[in-house]
Amino acid sequence: MKRFFPFIFIIPFLIIFILFLFLPLFFSLYISFCKIENYYNIFESLKFVGLNNFLKLLKDPEIIWSIIASFIYGILYVPLLVIISLFLANLLNNPLLKLKRFFRTIYFFPFLLDTFVVGIVLTLIFAFPYGFIYKILSYLKLSNFFKRGFLQDPYLVFLTVSISMAIKNSGFGMLLFLAGMQSIPESIYEAARIDGANSIQIFKKITFPLIKPIVYFVAFFGFIGAFSAFSEFYSMTGGGPQINILNYTLSETSVSGLVLYRFASQLKLPEAASFSFVLFILFLIIYFSTKKYREV
Repeated sequence: MKRFFPFIFIIPFLIIFILFLFLPLFFSLYISFCKIENYYNIFESLKFVGLNNFLKLLKDPEIIWSIIASFIYGILYVPLLVIISLFLANLLNNPLLKLKRFFRTIYFFPFLLDTFVVGIVLTLIFAFPYGFIYKILSYLKLSNFFKRGFLQDPYLVFLTVSISMAIKNSGFGMLLFLAGMQSIPESIYEAARIDGANSIQIFKKITFPLIKPIVYFVAFFGFIGAFSAFSEFYSMTGGGPQINILNYTLSETSVSGLVLYRFASQLKLPEAASFSFVLFILFLIIYFSTKKYREV
């Protein structure tokens, strides 16, 4: 009886897990293979259609583009996030820096803010032609180079959102990198300095290799965050601007998160569920294809 006694404490969480996580997950998988014939009685009107929902998604240019757009955002956002986080952590790890707690709080604070609210504020800052950025550019006589606006220019919109979100979210990565750097024994650094290594060599040969698993962690979850991005694009671009690719008119920043929102708001629940599992399979592919980096 004593052996089974600890399991009694697990049962409440197990019930919550099954009711609110496992069953909805199972139902969403089931509904992705079905068609809803009566929205007033969803559970009894599901008709099994096999892989039709998945095949329909893969034939839709907007869906294909949303996955590509998420990739573009991830490729721009993740390196910026890692570089800015590493730079801030390295600054705060400097023993000569004073007021470390103050700077750590200042850098981490933007991460706590709601992304939608930050997006609205950034939209006002980047607004063309009366935003704060354009006032500065006008003062420097550079506004003519950005006549279409940072969030309206197809060549600048992804970069603008990526830089903005990388700066906003870098506080979390900074804390992880800082914890990793501070766990490295000081004796290793002292030995390197005695051997004549400079700051760049110490970072390249000691610090970075020892925090590489954290770099992978931040990069991987940053990429997942890029694929589930919604609030930043909803508030800053609304999916625009419009572009033309292979004779299809597409919304350039209509990333996968915006497509899922559109499906849900239009009550296209089977399409939303099937698209979610397509993204899930993509995450699994990324996870297993980067296995060698995790084992460093």
